Amino acid sequence: MGWIDVGGNVSGFDYNIGDTRGYSCPGGVCLDTSLPGGTNDVLGVNGNANGGVQQIIWRRKIDTGDSNDVVIAGTNTLIYSWSGINKGPTIQRHVRNPTPIALNFFTGGTTKLADLKLIHGSLMFIAWFGIAPFGFFLARFMKSFSWWFQVHRAIMLVAMATMIAAFGVIIAETAPGEHFNNAHKIIGLIVVIMGAAQPVIGFLADKLFNPDRKSTPVFPDMVHWSLGWVSITLGMINIILGLILYEKTDRGVLIAYCVGAAAVFVFCVGFAIFRLIKPAQAAHP
Repeated sequence: MGWIDVGGNVSGFDYNIGDTRGYSCPGGVCLDTSLPGGTNDVLGVNGNANGGVQQIIWRRKIDTGDSNDVVIAGTNTLIYSWSGINKGPTIQRHVRNPTPIALNFFTGGTTKLADLKLIHGSLMFIAWFGIAPFGFFLARFMKSFSWWFQVHRAIMLVAMATMIAAFGVIIAETAPGEHFNNAHKIIGLIVVIMGAAQPVIGFLADKLFNPDRKSTPVFPDMVHWSLGWVSITLGMINIILGLILYEKTDRGVLIAYCVGAAAVFVFCVGFAIFRLIKPAQAAHP
């Protein structure tokens, strides 16, 4: 790992990245020399920072013979990041998300690897800001049309599939032991559980539907309706938390999403009030 601090001083040391990818040892990001048998195999570190470009030059054997080192064998993964904070031998989390690339040390060829956090956020945005509110709107306010149920079911299945894909992406990206260690991740897990349960409850509501009933049963109908409101609301709020955690988020993007989410929510609430004043006749296939 190498860096140039705000004073222009160039540093580079031999590090080992443990299984947890945390910031404390053992098991995290450690100086090689702090581990049993570890040696500093990075030599001749030099470099400069000029015009927004950071260049670090260093030497290391392709195979150092140190069990803590990775053998350079064609293409290896390189991670780069930026921070305005001085770094030292004890590495801390950057204020910008790191960007990984696949680098061929022999040819210099690079390939930028996928930003899994961006993919996760984009899929969750599609699921909870785009698809799910539309499906909910159909079920809540369009029952006067005979086709509402089939369209609602199809839309919500797509939303669930998108949500599960997003969940799988972030689980694969997150280091072991760091999956549910903050509010965004915990709320996300709750939303995924509720979202996955909704098709089952909706299926029961469909099969148990009685056109001659005098009132709406608590289960499964009212539970399904309530979970719909809660899951979509939490989903939209959790996207805000995710945008805050994702350091690449532009402030304008965050503000635009908050305004859009508020507009969607106000519209649904306003239409609900309208339907209370002027109910629509329900239909069922």
